[in-house]
Amino acid sequence: MPVQLKNVYCGGNPNLASIRQQVPDQSNGRLSHQSVLGDFSVFRFERTAESYNIFIEQQRDYGGRASDASATHRLGLCMGRPRICIWPGKEPRDLPAAIFLAMLWAERTSRYIRDGKPWS
Repeated sequence: MPVQLKNVYCGGNPNLASIRQQVPDQSNGRLSHQSVLGDFSVFRFERTAESYNIFIEQQRDYGGRASDASATHRLGLCMGRPRICIWPGKEPRDLPAAIFLAMLWAERTSRYIRDGKPWS
């Protein structure tokens, strides 16, 4: 069953400290998430030897916006297993950090779909 978090936003952004209070440090799992703008996503978290992969099981389509790996910060598209692209060396080392990054990715993606502005 996906994790259901409560009161983890502060000023429109996910709050890592609030997530840490509700989630164990190490575990695999799923998260159902609705962005501030109302877009629904489901993520699956898989522990590797040193970090977490964050797979995107469900998300809103890009509605005509560029949906390539570079524009959307996703890997694994050609294999049908999209996951969030994270800069090497910045991979989440615990589950709360992975959830935080998934929620942040969902918020930026939701905004990109609506206004077309790149993340940075």
